[in-house]
Amino acid sequence: MYVGDRPAAQPVTAPVLDGGLILTDIPLWPATPMLAATREFMQSAMSSRCRYLQKCYGLAFDGYSHCGQVDSTHQAPGDLLHTFVYSDIYPPERYPPPFQPCLRQQWPALTRQLQTLEVSLLAAYREDLRPWYQQSVGHMMSANYYPPQRQFSAAAAGNTRLSAHPDVSLFTVFPFGLDSAFEYEDALGQWHPAPAADTMVAFPGYLLEWLSGGRIKALNHRVRLDADAARERYSFAVFSIPMPGTTVSRASPTPGQPRQQLTAQGYFEHYGSLWDY
Repeated sequence: MYVGDRPAAQPVTAPVLDGGLILTDIPLWPATPMLAATREFMQSAMSSRCRYLQKCYGLAFDGYSHCGQVDSTHQAPGDLLHTFVYSDIYPPERYPPPFQPCLRQQWPALTRQLQTLEVSLLAAYREDLRPWYQQSVGHMMSANYYPPQRQFSAAAAGNTRLSAHPDVSLFTVFPFGLDSAFEYEDALGQWHPAPAADTMVAFPGYLLEWLSGGRIKALNHRVRLDADAARERYSFAVFSIPMPGTTVSRASPTPGQPRQQLTAQGYFEHYGSLWDY
């Protein structure tokens, strides 16, 4: 059981920055239950998976997206992966049965630890956002399955499995680790593979960039094609996002003008408008 196996959450100490990546001192969580749940869901019949498409939820990004889908809010049609997103917005019983044990047993303890991490990061980035964060921010998990590349006749844009983008989040955290297929872009436009790490990795998302008026840049990242076309790949990322019914606001770039304010849904729509899918 995860809850009993994890130590009490402790503040993160002196994160080490690698480009835009934050290499924390928090040990990785065991991925086995979430990996098993994702495999079970992704191996079910397509007709069963499509009962949980994003349009069946209607808020934020929750639900299933698949390769070639033209109306996903979570990935481009050319991206070579399937995803299932769940969040704090809905109770566990709204999600597919394979995910429900993880949501009941692992998710509450994991998000508590991530809240501690993110509050520590805000102390370094934007301490003034802490009251808003504590009142308005929740979390969503993207469970990602990359089928063998040999199943596809064409690669995604830029010879990637997942095309380059910043995330919708305030922060993105990989609680189970990530591999070198994950690449990130530095300030000079050069791409780098993820560094080896046995601790959680985090990075700023577009929400932090928006709130800071561009002073803090979101990490642009992608997943490159695999040298082994037969390899399957799984990855899991947690995003901190504004919850429905809350707002995000920032100082106007024009002196003397009132603060700019968006509802959570307005922010999601603004983020989605940036990408030409």
